[in-house]
Amino acid sequence: MHVTDARWDANGYGLGRGDNMNDQHTDRGSAFSGALLLMATVIVVILTAAMFFGNFSFDSEQTEKPEPEIAFDYTDNPDTADALFIRHREGARINPMQLTVRVEGATCTGDIDPNGEYGAHEEFGLAEDNWVSPGMALVVDDDNPVQMCGDGEFSLDGATVTLLWENPEGEYETIDRWQN
Repeated sequence: MHVTDARWDANGYGLGRGDNMNDQHTDRGSAFSGALLLMATVIVVILTAAMFFGNFSFDSEQTEKPEPEIAFDYTDNPDTADALFIRHREGARINPMQLTVRVEGATCTGDIDPNGEYGAHEEFGLAEDNWVSPGMALVVDDDNPVQMCGDGEFSLDGATVTLLWENPEGEYETIDRWQN
């Protein structure tokens, strides 16, 4: 009766215990390839998320003026307050920290002057990381961006509403304008 050591097969080769140089090299190569594949997968996921959210950090400042397509939807409400929806239809996203809405020529039957400049972050309440992107809208009416007229009636008859972008030097550039 012939007894074989359990670590070796009939031909003298190691049984998966790393006794053979080729087996050791292949195992190390497989581990290294697996690590590379895992790192590549993580990088792809991070880049995909960055593309989806549009920036690598939420507090990044835009250095070039965005050129989005904007639509203005006006509702003249004779019995209640007028409303203007400023819709971002497509194109570049806008950092809310650099976006301002200027209202001129609006009237109010109350004691409050509705005209002025309203920041997308400060007065409209958009979070710093909530960049204005396609599908979003800012609403200008008696309650937005702030309480415009109190108990009075808000009107945009003869008004001009300008969407402004603040460049890194602190100067305002017009993105789009609506006139009634």
